Amino acid sequence: MNIEALRQAAKRLAEMPKSDFEKLVENNAGGDIVEFILDKEFIMEDTMFENLAGNHYSNDKKCEDELFVSGIPILKLKEFINEKDEVVTSVRGKLGPWSFKRAWRYWVAEGKALPLDVAIKLHEKVGKTCRVGGHCYAPHPLEYGKGFGIDLYHVDDINGLKALSNAIASVMQSHALNKEIKS
Repeated sequence: MNIEALRQAAKRLAEMPKSDFEKLVENNAGGDIVEFILDKEFIMEDTMFENLAGNHYSNDKKCEDELFVSGIPILKLKEFINEKDEVVTSVRGKLGPWSFKRAWRYWVAEGKALPLDVAIKLHEKVGKTCRVGGHCYAPHPLEYGKGFGIDLYHVDDINGLKALSNAIASVMQSHALNKEIKS
């Protein structure tokens, strides 16, 4: 699936009435919204991120495309440009309390800790390319967090970035539902 096809699909979803979208989620979720969202990944071949190190005219566009495909809102500010950064770009991602910054061949994702149960599910799906704590040997969340949630990942491919985006969105959605129930 190419970027333009994904943009069109996202546009159709954005234009869909909220009630239709909720029915779509409800019919496919099987009662477990976290599991549903984690399972809805874009599975693509040859998904490892390319080396963007340096100051290249195409860095912004490539970063925007990677974030867009992963469902991560894009921030683009000239203030982000730092010639000392590994990848010189004006693009960052922001999803709820999480920020995304492009590095050499991966994205650095930092934010409020993912609950341990969500981090474990994420690790089981994409743990080799969505690396807990940024460690090259990709430790298990229980080993790395010692019982605490995970607040840092280095993400090596588009599948891992999409899965992390979905995991963060599921936690945010679950928190919003809990707030509604308590109201």
